[in-house]
Amino acid sequence: MGGVNAAIEVGKHKLDIVLGSAGEMWSEGNEPRAVKRLAKRLAQAGCVRVLIEGGSYQNVLVAALRRSCRW
Repeated sequence: MGGVNAAIEVGKHKLDIVLGSAGEMWSEGNEPRAVKRLAKRLAQAGCVRVLIEGGSYQNVLVAALRRSCRW
């Protein structure tokens, strides 16, 4: 299986992201504008899989990823 993977830990106010095998790490706010920016960045990086660790705060993230992905 090819492509870039991402892991995202979802908190009430913050998303912690790790991208690719090099482990690029950064954080974004858990708010719609930041989530839209994150979805675009993941698509541009060729991300094919996202592992999401979170509870009830991931709904905005999941909806944005579904809109931006072509699966």
